[in-house]
Amino acid sequence: MGGFFERNGQLYEIEYENNIRKHFIKQWDPKIDSFKCGVNESEKIDAISGREEIFSIISNLTLKEVEDKLMPINVPVIVVADFLLNIAYSDYEIEILVNDLIRITGEIHASLKINVTLAGLVLWKFGDFIEVSSDPFKTLFNFIPYNSNMLKTKYGNCYKHALLLTTKIFQQGIIGLAYNQQICDDNRMAVSVMSAKHRIISSANIFAHELAHSLGIDHDYINCNCPQGVFNCIMNPTFNFTHTFTWSECTKRDLLSYQLTHKHDCLLEKPSRCITELGVIFSKTMILLFVLILIFIFFLIFYYIVRK
Repeated sequence: MGGFFERNGQLYEIEYENNIRKHFIKQWDPKIDSFKCGVNESEKIDAISGREEIFSIISNLTLKEVEDKLMPINVPVIVVADFLLNIAYSDYEIEILVNDLIRITGEIHASLKINVTLAGLVLWKFGDFIEVSSDPFKTLFNFIPYNSNMLKTKYGNCYKHALLLTTKIFQQGIIGLAYNQQICDDNRMAVSVMSAKHRIISSANIFAHELAHSLGIDHDYINCNCPQGVFNCIMNPTFNFTHTFTWSECTKRDLLSYQLTHKHDCLLEKPSRCITELGVIFSKTMILLFVLILIFIFFLIFYYIVRK
């Protein structure tokens, strides 16, 4: 069992230590972990400078009007657990982790009328299909053709976003990375990579942030209206959250702008669940090894027959 509960205004986390089979209750402090998003400064500046044109569509709307006009959309996510994650955890533990991750991410996005669901889970049980590097940019780049050639070919449109989970620690303090504005424009690139080395609520906040990038939402900047104060909302570029379930006014206006320009039309359809075969996914390395073993067995049989 794991999760969170609130008492006297303080959030507490229940953690299970598998090695000693005991539960621990810790006071949760969102300032303990300091994370960084992979969107660099030049990308952030470009994104901010492009806001004015998009905002002109809804510049005369009040925040309440913006919130009322947001359309319900669906974002089914397929999650890929890399080989390191499969070594560290059992299938059952990974399923619990992924279900909790998507559930909490869905709760975070619910206030934006975004329905985040788990479309499927793929386990790389016998080796990685791609090079999972400590460089998150390289890993994300490597994940694109896998998504396009393997996942999309096999599972089609039952998902709109693909997430690669790993226990590898990325360089430069980056914990998550995603492409901007790709979820309907080019669904092959609607991907993100994330390290799963952190508490589940922290991981969910990071994924909520990266998924928002895939929807076209930019980082908050100093003039964004955040109810919890400047840079205290989810799209804060450095993840120094003081209240992690809050979205800024900029985020809501970004989202509505994309919806009004039909950028999210592919998300209006009802989500369906992918049919994934857990535990039967082989990597290229394992396939090659399997073929070599068969050749070796065939050689032994042939040698035995010849000797007789």
